[in-house]
Amino acid sequence: MLGWHHTYAEVPFFDQLKDIFGFSRNNYDKVGHFAQGFVPALIAREIILRKNIIQGSIW
Repeated sequence: MLGWHHTYAEVPFFDQLKDIFGFSRNNYDKVGHFAQGFVPALIAREIILRKNIIQGSIW
């Protein structure tokens, strides 16, 4: 939700973290890309488990 108001390079909270930890850049884009991969994986896992798509004890 922060991305619509600020560009990725200018998110204020991550600017503060950049200053505190001495990062060379604002790392908000890394958090966003992680979420774009992680959240769909969680949704896919729930669908697979609830619909019982994969059979077997290994899964």
